[in-house]
Amino acid sequence: MLAGGAAVGSALGLATAVRGGFEVRATFHLLATLFFAMSGDPDLAANEAFWPIFVAMLPILTTSVLLARLGWQLIRYGGRFVQPTADEARKRDPREPVLFLRSFRDDDVRLNPWSVWDIFAFDDTRLSIEESLLFFQWLGPFICIGRPGERLPTLGASRLYVENERWQSVVADLIERARAIVFLARTYTPGIHWEIAETVRRKAPQTIVFVLPAPLNARRATYGGFRESIQRYFPRPLPDDPGEGRFLSFGDDWQPRFFPSPVELINAIAGHAVRPIVSRYHDVRLYVATFIVAIVSGLAVYAVSLRLNAGVTTILK
Repeated sequence: MLAGGAAVGSALGLATAVRGGFEVRATFHLLATLFFAMSGDPDLAANEAFWPIFVAMLPILTTSVLLARLGWQLIRYGGRFVQPTADEARKRDPREPVLFLRSFRDDDVRLNPWSVWDIFAFDDTRLSIEESLLFFQWLGPFICIGRPGERLPTLGASRLYVENERWQSVVADLIERARAIVFLARTYTPGIHWEIAETVRRKAPQTIVFVLPAPLNARRATYGGFRESIQRYFPRPLPDDPGEGRFLSFGDDWQPRFFPSPVELINAIAGHAVRPIVSRYHDVRLYVATFIVAIVSGLAVYAVSLRLNAGVTTILK
């Protein structure tokens, strides 16, 4: 399965064997469908001898869930190999970049807290906060400074790596060139405070965005500390309560504004309605490849389940 996934990935120019995760996920659907095809046959279920076979097939469903989880993890791991650098992203998209500024400690923070139900979830619930912000690519390349010494980039913004003694000059230059500056309002280090001060001094207020944590209860619990930490940098007082807003930006006169949705925020920064683009992590070719694999797997499931049901029926008779 992994070899087949690697072949598909190479044919599409994605160049990584761990794209075989798509094939592993297809195996999940195959095994799960076989399980439910057998258990849902009324003729089989009416036979007393069926239930021992039903119980014996439970490991198939368990295996399929584990394979689905493995497939999703392989897909995410493979994405780290093919993620473009900041220079590559800016060559592909010549627009002014969107600069993401955060503490390195927050690189792996998840969008939602972990729960036992994550065992059965394979997509957006596992995203990091940074990955959830990729919609900023509607405005331009979404870039950030990479953590020094990391072997593979974290999924999310395209990374630019700089020496420790140069980071402030590089960030100051990026702030000047960026279309928008996005801060993650979570961890406040001396470096983050310096970046906020430089951004407020250099940029127009409507280009500055603070992303508040999700979910809503965590946002309200941490907003007070966030407000106290950064209030001194702004000429107008920040609101006492964020309400339903997840994104804090500013009007031309530094009047704070909260936005609950990414679309409203993006349109406010751009000054007009922005047409969404396909993110590089939602590559159309990947969807086409997955659709083909799903169709082929579905046909295989149907053929195998017919034979399997016929064989079990013969045994029970």
